[in-house]
This record gives sequence, C-alpha cells and structure tokens, in this order.
Amino acid sequence: MERIGNVFYRVSDMDAAVPFYRDALGLSLKFQDGDRWAAFDVGGATLALEGGGSGGPGGATVSLRTSELDALVRGLRARGAQVSDVETGAHERRATVKDPAGNTLVLYEPLQRG
Repeated sequence: MERIGNVFYRVSDMDAAVPFYRDALGLSLKFQDGDRWAAFDVGGATLALEGGGSGGPGGATVSLRTSELDALVRGLRARGAQVSDVETGAHERRATVKDPAGNTLVLYEPLQRG
C-alpha cells in the first residue's frame, strides 16, 4: 500500500456540485470528465466527485482543515450554503456544511496550544 489515491462522494448533479466545491469551498479543480468525474486538490490530497449516482449522503465524511474557520464559514454563508454554528471541542473548532447532494463536510481549525 502506497497511499490513499483519493476520497470521493457520489453526486447526482455534477453541475451543482462542482461550483460548490470550487467556488464556495475554494478548492482547486484538477480535472473534470464531463458529468462523470471531478477531482479537486486539497493540500496535496484528492477529493473527487463521481457523477451519475443516486447522490445523497454517502457513507463517508470528509474533514477539511483550515486556519481561517470563521472567514470560511462567513464566505460559505455569503454564497448561500447552509453551515452549522461553529462549536469548540477538546482539540478543534468545527462547523459542518452540506454539499448540493446532501453530503456532510466537516470544516475544522485546530486549537492553538500554549
């Protein structure tokens, strides 16, 4: 085993999903094959979308680490995304957002340890 190649969600509407990940989340689109596949770079890892499926919430959850959680939440809300309130846990601050297919993404910022 070398590494994880990618993590992907199945989506029913690629035309709605790609702008969400590219524009609302600000991920860099690496490759798109029409409505069949789209791959985004997330800090050297690949988050991909497989089209043509039934879509809807999948069996996995992707967590995206950021150093600017509050700004990210504000930007997503400004674009009309439904984002939870930020909660502080033992190790990070986090919020969740759903993509157009209903998949949940966790957005988190590690707590600064002093």
